[in-house]
Amino acid sequence: MCNFYMMYFYNASENNPFPNGSMCVGNEKPNEVSKDYPMEGTRILPARPVLERSSHATGIAFGVIEKGAFTSVGDVKLGQIASLAFQDERIFAVFHRAGRVWDQSTFDQHNVLKDQKPIKDDVILIVSLDGNELHLVKKLGGGK
Repeated sequence: MCNFYMMYFYNASENNPFPNGSMCVGNEKPNEVSKDYPMEGTRILPARPVLERSSHATGIAFGVIEKGAFTSVGDVKLGQIASLAFQDERIFAVFHRAGRVWDQSTFDQHNVLKDQKPIKDDVILIVSLDGNELHLVKKLGGGK
């Protein structure tokens, strides 16, 4: 399983760089994967010091500060986290896969999800952060 998400653009008047779609199931066929991948995307970008320096507006470096590692929120055991959406620095939504695990067998060779049944547990959690403690505000999305 790849779980690699990429945004790119190409000139629509040129041939599609991925005419057969883009599927990555491990690295057992690296030549096949790289054949359809645009060459400019395989090279390391040159250093751009002007774009890589800190902002003049603040002395605080941008990045993630780990405040805790959580395996559950309230009575909900977290599954694979798919995304987070922040309302502000205290309230956010967690989208997780509950008991469903995505791995190399989740999709078939045509990139179609195999298990299309709804996840029975709530997969969207509205959470508040108080210091280093998480509090479950609301849970929803189960069975849908």
